[in-house]
Amino acid sequence: MADQLGAKVAGFTVLGLVLAGGVAWGGICLHTGDKAPRNAAVEGVGIGGLTPAAAERKLRAELETRTSRPISVSYGDGRTVDVDPTKAGLSIDTRPRSGRPAVGRGSVRRGCGTW
Repeated sequence: MADQLGAKVAGFTVLGLVLAGGVAWGGICLHTGDKAPRNAAVEGVGIGGLTPAAAERKLRAELETRTSRPISVSYGDGRTVDVDPTKAGLSIDTRPRSGRPAVGRGSVRRGCGTW
């Protein structure tokens, strides 16, 4: 009888811990799931704590000015040449892909959502 009681107590303890962990995870998701991590940055532009839409606006405003500056390209033999981004057809693309802003090369994992 004591073994059965001990098994039930252990089972309920594990179940309680799993439920508490689930509730904690849900709270984290609700609190931080729609924001970038605190120290996140793209090309030196800080987007930490911003929502995807706010991060996209900030990146567009701060990175588009870079498209008018020449880009220095170097060859393996030591030669360098300056390329005009406008003439080369380069621009900043911040259009959303699959409902997410293009704010980096990969996605940023935060809470229960993915940027």
